[in-house]
Amino acid sequence: MFRNGAILVAALAVSIGALLPCARSAAPPDSPTTYRHWFQSQSNSKNQLCCSIADGRILRLDQVRQTDQGWEVQLPDVLPRSAGMNEASVGDWIRVPPENILYTENPTGQPVAWFYNGEVRCFVLPPQI
Repeated sequence: MFRNGAILVAALAVSIGALLPCARSAAPPDSPTTYRHWFQSQSNSKNQLCCSIADGRILRLDQVRQTDQGWEVQLPDVLPRSAGMNEASVGDWIRVPPENILYTENPTGQPVAWFYNGEVRCFVLPPQI
């Protein structure tokens, strides 16, 4: 009985720990609070929350491109610690995993990418693409 309880507690701790970086990160100073709820309510096809407005970045059109391998985004100059992009530098192009592309309404009018744990966790195209 104790073993099952210990497993449940461990699983719960891991689940909560995965969400903490989202909760601790502050929104960038120039982020529009108008879209806060939209940023925080998005999830990818793996049912992973994209996280929050702190992890998401509104990009310019010239910071996204489609290649033969799929979509790529250019790393912006300001990223949260939770992004985990230690191997990449500002301006590098990062491949977006196809399962992390969200086909949803985008109220910002610009491409949006959430950077988390060393990858583009979620990506939304602007309405015009």
